[in-house]
Amino acid sequence: MENVDETPDDEGRMNLRFGLFERIPDGVFSFVGTLTSLDLSNNRLTEISSEICSFALLRELNVSRNFINKFDEGIGGCIRLRFLDISHNRLSYIPEALFKCTMLESLNLSFNQIHELPQAVCELFVLANLDVQNNLLRNIPCELSDIPTLKNLNCCGNSEQMKATIPDGLGEDSYLVILCLKLHTSHKKARTQRITQYRLQEDLTIAEENIRLRRKEEISSLKKSLLELENDLEEARMFYQKWYDLRDRCRAKAEKVWNRISSSTVAWWNRGQKDDPS
Repeated sequence: MENVDETPDDEGRMNLRFGLFERIPDGVFSFVGTLTSLDLSNNRLTEISSEICSFALLRELNVSRNFINKFDEGIGGCIRLRFLDISHNRLSYIPEALFKCTMLESLNLSFNQIHELPQAVCELFVLANLDVQNNLLRNIPCELSDIPTLKNLNCCGNSEQMKATIPDGLGEDSYLVILCLKLHTSHKKARTQRITQYRLQEDLTIAEENIRLRRKEEISSLKKSLLELENDLEEARMFYQKWYDLRDRCRAKAEKVWNRISSSTVAWWNRGQKDDPS
């Protein structure tokens, strides 16, 4: 067990700078219930382990000027963290869990080897100071300008591709950097709005064309149905016409037969009268 001679002061602050520590000393974990500030700068730390989540009351953490290349997701457990300095290390990434520390006011990530600043950094809604200078960043989220408390933003000394967002020479001027981000945000929103409007117009045109084609198909189908109905009516008319003609012929024949029978009956009756002696 690696003990430490230092103990937290009355405000819960512990200073372990220049201690040649290669990991967080085990003795520090004896003060997880009282420690509010921990300074481990200028040591030989190579990682921040998952045990960091034990410091639930920690408000300030300084691990600058070490050899840290691994930062565990356990940092998300330090929900009261307000100040974090990880500058002058060897980090190539930022743990996503860090952005669970939504009370962060100051975040120093400068002089590392970070390639990407996650979009989740914009969720640090009370962030006032952000230093990402001298990394390998190609761009930074424009939505950072939406954080109302952000006053200081240093992003100089990064990749050449950063110039597409932040012109060369402005990286140290926080006001101009934030202004550039706001302009890019406005441009992105306007572009998104134009694309949305274009897509809506395109969808409307397609919908109108579909309606026109559907109406054309419906009219064509209706015309076809009407033609079929006319043909059926014509067939019915011809059928009934034949039926009426047949009826008239039958009636004429029946009348002829009736007339013959009547004539024969009358003739028979007349002969009978003549032959009757009375």
